[in-house]
Amino acid sequence: MYSKILKLLKVRDRSEKEILEFLEKSGVASSDSAFFIDRLRSSKLLSDVRFTENKIRSRIYNQHWGKERIKLELAEFGISSEIITDEISKIEDAVWLENCERLIERNLINKKNQNEVYKLKKKLFQMGYPQVTIKKAFTNQNISEEYEIDLE
Repeated sequence: MYSKILKLLKVRDRSEKEILEFLEKSGVASSDSAFFIDRLRSSKLLSDVRFTENKIRSRIYNQHWGKERIKLELAEFGISSEIITDEISKIEDAVWLENCERLIERNLINKKNQNEVYKLKKKLFQMGYPQVTIKKAFTNQNISEEYEIDLE
């Protein structure tokens, strides 16, 4: 069973919750699961902190997600709120803003079309960017709106 877990970990980092679910589906007793988790932790093959760091970096630079969506996904992986908060706080606000601005540049065709601006703001909000970041990014891109849009 240990070799099967190692194969999973070779593909990508996993959270403890993922490994526990795999062991449970494989019919491993909970006492044996605890032994495997301890062994993986002690050999530094399993770390929720490292998993979180990698997942955050991947979601920021590959999917261009905002912090709120990343937080939700990490919680689904069973990561504690303390680890999530600690690791998310290591990312400077400028990174989130730059990503948001880059998405605006790539997706907004007509800056004067209020309907298009609204749709893009909604998309950015759904991607996990806070409304404050979205507003600042649009301001930095010199895109104003005729009326305020409340996304929350």
